Amino acid sequence: MEKDFSDEFESTKTQETYLKKLISGIQLDDSAVQIVGYADSINSSDEFYLDDKNGRIHVRSIPDEFSDIKEGNLYRVFGELSIGGDGTQYISAHIIQNMEKLNFELFLKSMEMIEKIP
Repeated sequence: MEKDFSDEFESTKTQETYLKKLISGIQLDDSAVQIVGYADSINSSDEFYLDDKNGRIHVRSIPDEFSDIKEGNLYRVFGELSIGGDGTQYISAHIIQNMEKLNFELFLKSMEMIEKIP
């Protein structure tokens, strides 16, 4: 009898899946997202805006190990989408990756093509 791996796969999946999004494509019902963009307007709390040339979003709750965020560098942020008391969307960061070696223009083209697929 062949072993069924589907149950094993289901049990090892993470509970949260981060949806790849462009900032302009974020929906109100999205919860966990991953966004690639350039760090902008870093403040003294190491909060910053992420700009993907399609929009900007505020990134908060930066994990301690990522205190070396540099303005103008390219990052991928994985986090939970929230809405502040003033009604603006922001991401509470869970993971931040340096993406300086990524061809960002090619990445944007591929994301735009993926968003056109029904």
